[in-house]
Amino acid sequence: MKKLYFFIFKLTVFSLFSLNIYADEVGNNIFVAQPKAQPTYVSKSGTRYYPCTGFINKKLIPIVFAELKLISNKHNVLPPSGEYCLYKIGKLNFGSTSLTTYSVEMYLNKASMRSCVFKDYCADTRMMMFKSKNKKLHRQYMIINVKRKLTKFMCVSHGGKIVSASGSC
Repeated sequence: MKKLYFFIFKLTVFSLFSLNIYADEVGNNIFVAQPKAQPTYVSKSGTRYYPCTGFINKKLIPIVFAELKLISNKHNVLPPSGEYCLYKIGKLNFGSTSLTTYSVEMYLNKASMRSCVFKDYCADTRMMMFKSKNKKLHRQYMIINVKRKLTKFMCVSHGGKIVSASGSC
């Protein structure tokens, strides 16, 4: 019975993913800061997940994939598959202050995506966060591999110039 409920839950969540695939709120913008569509999933902490398509500029998605793949290969960890991409809007809390974060997560495979999203645990993270540096938009990449105790960052300007090859923005 428990397996049946889990199967129905998975079927419902993944059918929601497919519904939002046809939403295109981004147009010519870089990303959608306040989506009108309902998220495909909301975590216990309130993090909202959307498919990348329609919420991240279609020209930016392959750039993020290529840069995540390059950084992953540089550090000898598996690159993301490119098939599983989610746009994530969350909050970072600093005491009484909170900061909204906007990121693109690409996963190694479906099992990796399920673990990161539904269990809120990522052993292998491949992520790009939108960051503002000197009032200009940058892409901050983060690669994490828990098994190797590896956490690597890279900062790239929106124009594609590497700002920091080994640090955050």
